[in-house]
Amino acid sequence: MSVRVQIIETPELVDVELAAIDKITQLQTALRHRTAEPRRWVGQMRRQAQAAAIRGSNSIEGFVVSLEDAAAVVAGATASEETVAVEAVRSYQRAMTYVLQAARDPYFEYSTGLLKVLHFITTEFDLGAHPGLIRPSDIFVVNATTGEAEYTGPDVELAAPLVDALCHHLNTATGEPLVDAAMAHLNLVKIHPFKDGNGRMSRILQTLVLTRSGTLVPEFASIEEYLGTNTLGYYNILRSVGGRHWTSDLDARDWIRYCLNAHHIQSTMLTRRIAEAEELWGILESAANDAGANDRSVAVLYDAIMGHRVRNSSYIESVKSTTGHQVGKQTATNDLRVLVTNGLLDPRGANRGAHYVASTKLLALRRARPAKAIADLFD
Repeated sequence: MSVRVQIIETPELVDVELAAIDKITQLQTALRHRTAEPRRWVGQMRRQAQAAAIRGSNSIEGFVVSLEDAAAVVAGATASEETVAVEAVRSYQRAMTYVLQAARDPYFEYSTGLLKVLHFITTEFDLGAHPGLIRPSDIFVVNATTGEAEYTGPDVELAAPLVDALCHHLNTATGEPLVDAAMAHLNLVKIHPFKDGNGRMSRILQTLVLTRSGTLVPEFASIEEYLGTNTLGYYNILRSVGGRHWTSDLDARDWIRYCLNAHHIQSTMLTRRIAEAEELWGILESAANDAGANDRSVAVLYDAIMGHRVRNSSYIESVKSTTGHQVGKQTATNDLRVLVTNGLLDPRGANRGAHYVASTKLLALRRARPAKAIADLFD
């Protein structure tokens, strides 16, 4: 007897949800226009947003790294130390690079094979996760504190057919991209088709759907930073939507509203950060000019004032990402020496641990603004 394969369906949107989507779309349209202009600070913002998203998504799974190390991974530089968490972040970053390329493919289509490739890239550092393979048995999500199963996924023989059904739906979906992406996330995490890495894969898939819609680049489209910062709320909404066992017959409205609210908050925060970055870049250009430093040094001053440690290697990467030019180690050393001599950077450590941090003089250039509360869309 055949078993009917049905994924979780999208509920019909009501006026308050459509109004929320319109508000988010306005924010994202403004973001797209602000970041489409060829300004050097945009590259730095994209790197920081990607680092924050990757760090946030991996922290949910217990792979915790500093924002500095996440930024180093994004830049292709060396982290402060090699750990399993750093390797997880590096694998995730490679998966997101794949997402960016796939989103540009005019012949793109969702498939189980695509998701298996993404899973392999994301989990290849851990062979115990069976990278690139659909799980070989039934699966349970266990509470680490109580040892009890909090959720039971669909039977193993349904895992692959359900993923196929999800991919077919995404290839033919014509709904609101924000909602389609949220439902893709919910379906994949509830199907739980892999032995491990299902949460990361669901968040990657959500970002892929958003990126394919063309609304924003992945760094600004995802809600992974928000989810990482609000992990408890994220877990709670996933628990409350769908119960303790797989079923396609559930009401996903609360999940959709949760994701829309996350997009609103994330887009509002990015809008504020971009306004600050634009202003700050001009201030740093003036400071570099007053110090007699090369204009290419502004990028590293921006990194330092944002709290990142600066190394010779990260200087080279920052210059390349903002100007497109490659400088050598000696040039980087000379440029950094000018910044130290003029009191903009302070040296720390020695030998392999040598790095630079923002000086008191440099930090004083950043104008602190009080954080403003962001209203919930569905209050």
